[in-house]
Amino acid sequence: MTIEAKWSDFSSLDTERMLVAGTQLLPRWITMALVVAIAWQLARIIWMLMPGSSTGDLIIAPPVQIARAASTGGAAADVQSIANAHIFGEASAESVVVVPQESHENLAETRLSLELKGTLASGDEATSIAIIADASKEEKIYSIKDTVAPGATLHAVYADRVVLNRAGNLEVLKLPKDFPQGTVRTRRSATTVSRAASSPQSIQNVVTQNVTKLADVIRPTPYYVSGQMQGYRVYPGRDRKQFAALGLRPGDLIKDIDGAALTNPQQATQIFQSLGDKEQVSVTVERNGQPEVLVLNTAQLELNGNK
Repeated sequence: MTIEAKWSDFSSLDTERMLVAGTQLLPRWITMALVVAIAWQLARIIWMLMPGSSTGDLIIAPPVQIARAASTGGAAADVQSIANAHIFGEASAESVVVVPQESHENLAETRLSLELKGTLASGDEATSIAIIADASKEEKIYSIKDTVAPGATLHAVYADRVVLNRAGNLEVLKLPKDFPQGTVRTRRSATTVSRAASSPQSIQNVVTQNVTKLADVIRPTPYYVSGQMQGYRVYPGRDRKQFAALGLRPGDLIKDIDGAALTNPQQATQIFQSLGDKEQVSVTVERNGQPEVLVLNTAQLELNGNK
């Protein structure tokens, strides 16, 4: 039988018979492959027709889109807007300004019944003292923060004045105008010593041993030229006779004591210490513009209450 004859017989069959005939002609493995392919296509068509099954709904934004969003500066803009809101308050220049040191100039004079008799001012508050007399003329030595009158404490000590803190208000108490300006330590009764417990021992020794009588004899005040301390002018205290007995004259400028130059305000205590601890001291004084060396016989002074 020729090919043309076979094709003629095959084409004359209806569709159903053609499928039956085709399955008979094709090998079994080809048949199985076709069945699998048809089943896969049917499953794919059914999956695509189901609601919400579109693969487009399952696509996740690629990383490059996230990177672009981060690079747009949106987050930075939010941070800036928060910063501009000043939710913690807006800083001002006043909040960082350093508080200036308090000024004791142009203070009102105190109305307390007190009289400043002398001062010993130094850079260290612990060694600064003032001699103040009350209304009864009783003189006492006060340190910084000591109570000088009810409701008033000693706040600061200067060469010619002291500052009092009176219920939070600062007031000034000045040396009398007829008293030479300077750093002075004056007399006081040994029974009325009022010293702060924190004061240096050296100052305590001077006060308890020799200040009482020495201040009755001599009152030193610093002398400055062009802002530089040159020594101490000395003036008589209450006991003018003993002042004269030492060989001193009012207004003498003491330049040094036993060779120690008096160019530092803190050395004012040396005047009292030297006169009280030694029987003789050598001092260089300038009198009427001329230097002189005097040997002061301090043994004759009536110290510690001895008459």
